[in-house]
Amino acid sequence: MGGTTHVIFFVVKIGKIILTGKRLFPTYSEGANSGAMEIAMKNGSNRHVVDQLAIVRAEIKELKAREDGLKDAVSLEMGSADSLGGDDFIARQTLSERKGGIDEKAAKAAGVNLDDYRKAASVVMTLRVEPRVHEAAQ
Repeated sequence: MGGTTHVIFFVVKIGKIILTGKRLFPTYSEGANSGAMEIAMKNGSNRHVVDQLAIVRAEIKELKAREDGLKDAVSLEMGSADSLGGDDFIARQTLSERKGGIDEKAAKAAGVNLDDYRKAASVVMTLRVEPRVHEAAQ
């Protein structure tokens, strides 16, 4: 099974959480979907891949909430120190500043066409999963 590997950029929205990234996605010569199905089924689950995706997203949401709580607890325990050591890991806390966004309306009013300065567009895949509406038992 030889094939090529494609890089897919993705955006996953779970409630108010938006995850972005990129994933290597192999395409095998037997068909474009065979590699995806092989990857999705490696965990041994007999659930449909859409159901697996919804379950994983729910788990990510729970883990994100747990991560946020742990980060708050670490920061609180750290206080004004710049690091805090556990048994196996050390947490370091730093402050940084990001530049603000560009006011596109003000730039347009000043006669500046921001499109002249934009980087090349990239393709983004968005995949939303929602619960099925089951028909009432008759």
